[in-house]
Amino acid sequence: SNKVSDSTNQAQEIIEYIKVSKDDLDEALDKNAAVARETYINKYVEITGKLGTVDSELKYISLKSSTKEWDFHSIHCTIKNKEQKEIIKTLITDQEITIKGKITDVGEVLGYFLDITEISAN
Repeated sequence: SNKVSDSTNQAQEIIEYIKVSKDDLDEALDKNAAVARETYINKYVEITGKLGTVDSELKYISLKSSTKEWDFHSIHCTIKNKEQKEIIKTLITDQEITIKGKITDVGEVLGYFLDITEISAN
């Protein structure tokens, strides 16, 4: 029975999110992609930005910078459940949003990939 209570405790573990701007992530990638990967891979982050692409099949969205008119590194955010899909259907392109999620991959060309845990309009 010890094992059961251990796993229950782990499930309720509070996730600490690192607050980081979209521009901070881009800057880290531009300076050194290897360091950016080491710093952010498998980390939980909270990022504010603008809604970019919405995949027509609701598999992902992209997050753009709030400050830059031309943003070449959008963050690829994978949609994980129905609740997230319902929220995303209420949003419009270029709307300010906050995404919480786990960064699953970082690449010098494709940028950051994230699995959404929470999404909200600002």
